[in-house]
Amino acid sequence: MEREQILNQIYRVIKETVNRDINEDLLREDVDIIQTIGMNSIDAIGVLVKIEETFGIEIEDEDLSVELIRSSGSLAKYVAEKLESKG
Repeated sequence: MEREQILNQIYRVIKETVNRDINEDLLREDVDIIQTIGMNSIDAIGVLVKIEETFGIEIEDEDLSVELIRSSGSLAKYVAEKLESKG
């Protein structure tokens, strides 16, 4: 799966999961989505669960960190690595 496809699906997951009106510019891969859209811990858990479901991956407990969910770019990198390791 191409990085752009992964990013677009992550953008969709964030918009569907976080119950706020989110400007598309705030979802660029380099933007800190925690601060910019005011994502709280419940939002973060919802996004991570939906990412697991969407991509058919499991996010390992030891991989959970603020840095993982800090931006859509960091999420996309993680998802791409997990998909690649699945083969």
